[in-house]
Amino acid sequence: MAREPEGETFSAVVDKTFEDTLDLSVEARNYAAFAPSARGDGRRTPMEGLAVAGSRLRVTSRLAGVMAWLLYRKAVGAGEIDAAETLRTLPRLDGVDPCLDDRNDGHRDLPAGLQGLLARSHRLYLRVARLDAMIREAHAGRGEG
Repeated sequence: MAREPEGETFSAVVDKTFEDTLDLSVEARNYAAFAPSARGDGRRTPMEGLAVAGSRLRVTSRLAGVMAWLLYRKAVGAGEIDAAETLRTLPRLDGVDPCLDDRNDGHRDLPAGLQGLLARSHRLYLRVARLDAMIREAHAGRGEG
């Protein structure tokens, strides 16, 4: 019978992913605040500006969803949330469809820095989606989820 991933190894993966998410969140914030290409210079068409804004929102959505999921998992690992409660309230990653969609992430009209953030946030989101799938499969295998 499948078991939920647990123990030091799974906890270490969650902790490492949390640190990676925090680092990328700070980088995304700094990009938005300080990169000239992120603020716009008046040379973009309205459609290009919309593409940049949408892409920045996609990065933010990915990082927020991943961080919420990781904080929940850390609370479970720390024993702050009861195991029975975990089975009833196990959250899914938010915005799965828009966050997994990477069709326009490498669009040539997007600034290079934003393309990098999009690619890295997508890889991070996929990593957490795999962790989430592992946990859900283990719960389904026990008839609990």
